[in-house]
Amino acid sequence: MAVSKNLVTLNGHLAFTYRGQRVRRVVPDGVEPMDYLYDVMTGIREGRKESTEYQGPFTEYVSALGEADVQRFDTLRALMGHDGMSAVDVQSLVAKLQHDGLKASTINKYISVIERCWGHKVQRLAEVRPDKPVLSKNEQEVLGERMRLRGHHITRRLMKLMLETGLRKSEVLSLCKSDLSQYCVHVERKKGGGRAAMPLSKTLYEALEGSAFPEDDTLFIPSQMVRLTGYLKELNPKYSPHTLRHTYATRALEAGASIYDVSKALGHSSVLVTERNYAHVVPSDAAKRVQEKLHEGTERTTR
Repeated sequence: MAVSKNLVTLNGHLAFTYRGQRVRRVVPDGVEPMDYLYDVMTGIREGRKESTEYQGPFTEYVSALGEADVQRFDTLRALMGHDGMSAVDVQSLVAKLQHDGLKASTINKYISVIERCWGHKVQRLAEVRPDKPVLSKNEQEVLGERMRLRGHHITRRLMKLMLETGLRKSEVLSLCKSDLSQYCVHVERKKGGGRAAMPLSKTLYEALEGSAFPEDDTLFIPSQMVRLTGYLKELNPKYSPHTLRHTYATRALEAGASIYDVSKALGHSSVLVTERNYAHVVPSDAAKRVQEKLHEGTERTTR
């Protein structure tokens, strides 16, 4: 039974991917981690689900949970060692999850399961989202010039396409020459479904349209994405192809595009996703109104 290499045994936790399924379990006290791992994998292979087999006061709640939350429910029960949970137990569990190094966003998902299954109202942990790196205009020019001097013209087009459209890596690598028409590239969204037509600059469109690839061949291949990644890392170790997507969104918002339009252009499932990721770029409506009032007050004072 092949298991992905990211098997981790830390503080009694098992985390691994098996048959495309991400699994996280707490090893019961007194049980060998590898023996428990074998039992869990056997259960997955045979289609067993521990939680759905559980018969007790939580059966109806567990049956309404998604697969990931069922695993969290199992983990919480294993940590508790019993089915009851007091308010003191909740605080102890949250403290343990923090001690084990779980991110606040992950712990909040456990808290959601506690609320749904045990009925406790628990305050969510503050989630600190690191700023997403964005390329400056000068960095974009530097990258483009390096690619030109080294003769990597296709990689340069790849970078320009991602900067002009904000497409995801997977979306770009699925593009074919037949997806080009009327100065747009038509993309199949990998998240949320549907197709979208993304406008391109005249220069980039004509360069892609004039490429030597047959109609059914992809515009770019994975090795060119790897090369682009190398160029970005050479400029800044924190940069990746996804940085080009963040740059596209940030520049659009800074230029005055509405967050709703940017959300649609990015192919986000909800505008809430866009707001969560780019709230630092767009001032809130309340902040705008305060700024307008301050500006009005300054104008009256100087008259």
